[in-house]
Amino acid sequence: MAAAGLLAAVLSLPPGDGEVAALFPPWWAASRAFASASSAGAVAATGALRSVLIVRSDRPALAERLRAAGALLVVAADGPFGCRSPLSPEPAR
Repeated sequence: MAAAGLLAAVLSLPPGDGEVAALFPPWWAASRAFASASSAGAVAATGALRSVLIVRSDRPALAERLRAAGALLVVAADGPFGCRSPLSPEPAR
């Protein structure tokens, strides 16, 4: 039960702006998820699952735009979940 509470607390933290991992509905085609993510920001990489995309933007409110585009969950890309796939390129800085 404590693990569930910790998970809920972490998921409730705002992901911030810059670069985030967005989970789109797993039943969507990859092209639909990519198009939706692209409408909110630049897709930088894929996550470990095909429904997870790493998205970045310099504009504020990236998480809100992704949710409006259909994302079920938005978390910090470099957060505790390690959403970036080992095969994904590191972002250019």
